[in-house]
Amino acid sequence: MIVCLCEALSERNLRRAVRDGACSRYELSQATGAGRHCGNCRCDLKQIVQSELAEMDADAEADALPMVAK
Repeated sequence: MIVCLCEALSERNLRRAVRDGACSRYELSQATGAGRHCGNCRCDLKQIVQSELAEMDADAEADALPMVAK
């Protein structure tokens, strides 16, 4: 789904930028250009950052759990 029409950026592109290090809406805008023109996607950018960071935290916790013997 296209989130930023001005820059033609999809949710996938934006989530990848978060995984590459953008940790806030501002950093995501700096990295991709999203939200820098009309601003209609700014709320979506904030939600994408929060969602992706939460998912990354959950992945990190899962990786840190010890293997359970069967």
